[in-house]
Amino acid sequence: MLFLSKPIRWVAALFSIEMTGFSPMGTGEPGLLAAGAAGPTTNAPPKGTPPSKGRGLPFHGNIAAIDKVAKTITMRGEKHRVFYVTPQTKINKDKSPATLNALAVGDYVGGYAREKADGKLELVTLNIGEAVGKGK
Repeated sequence: MLFLSKPIRWVAALFSIEMTGFSPMGTGEPGLLAAGAAGPTTNAPPKGTPPSKGRGLPFHGNIAAIDKVAKTITMRGEKHRVFYVTPQTKINKDKSPATLNALAVGDYVGGYAREKADGKLELVTLNIGEAVGKGK
């Protein structure tokens, strides 16, 4: 016989009772012995919750292109990542609020973006100006 401590035997007994549908009250209906006994569980978010905001990623570098009509900026580099400016995007130039019109090709920028389910990178913050620690 395998030796089981009392707490482990107690848990094993609960699972065997739950599987057989034994009711401690003797009514013949399965009792609720565990939180999961009420029904199947899933990893899906509860109904009524907003969808995930997406994976966030910080970025920095120089601007390669600006499309003010489509409200996108393209970064220099191997990948030429395209970031989308949304109405919620906070744009700052030298720590003061600014607009997309304050941005020019070649400007050094940094900030934070979120990757949406469709793969688009939407800007949360965009900071226009020199890199921290780099003086003229």
